[in-house]
Amino acid sequence: MESSNTHEKNLSAKRHQAQAHTWISRPDGHQGRAARAERAARERQEAVNRLTVRDHSPTRTDFPRTARLRRSADYQAVLARPQVRLRSPPLRLAAKGNQLGTARLGLVVPKRALPRAADRNRAKRVLRESFRLARAGLPPCDIVVRVDGAKGLDGAARQLWAGLNEHR
Repeated sequence: MESSNTHEKNLSAKRHQAQAHTWISRPDGHQGRAARAERAARERQEAVNRLTVRDHSPTRTDFPRTARLRRSADYQAVLARPQVRLRSPPLRLAAKGNQLGTARLGLVVPKRALPRAADRNRAKRVLRESFRLARAGLPPCDIVVRVDGAKGLDGAARQLWAGLNEHR
């Protein structure tokens, strides 16, 4: 036998009010949230635009692949017979003229001198930046800089670039 409550003729004809689910956001839910989200998105886009603007003027200083020593043979040629040797602790520089018309940099940062990878990376970053800024005034030569410690890298690098200019 069927129950009288489950048959469709016993269902109420009144429609139930549709209730909004609490997890679905409503446009009038939180007024400040939308404004903050839009402001944050706009600030992110402005930051990206600032980073991607590049200056293509001829005086631009950068560090392209042509300004780096990349092959082992390039390092060996400089280290085997350098024309200039300079020392400014914690750095040692060996340089040899080249026919390329521009200065090129090679870095040697051994684990013995700087055991932590973060320190080695920082040393390379500081030296690359120092070279990048001084590159326009340097003679056309291949330069290998060896790091023996972490203290005073930037000042020592500036002294090396100045000393290299004296040997022109």
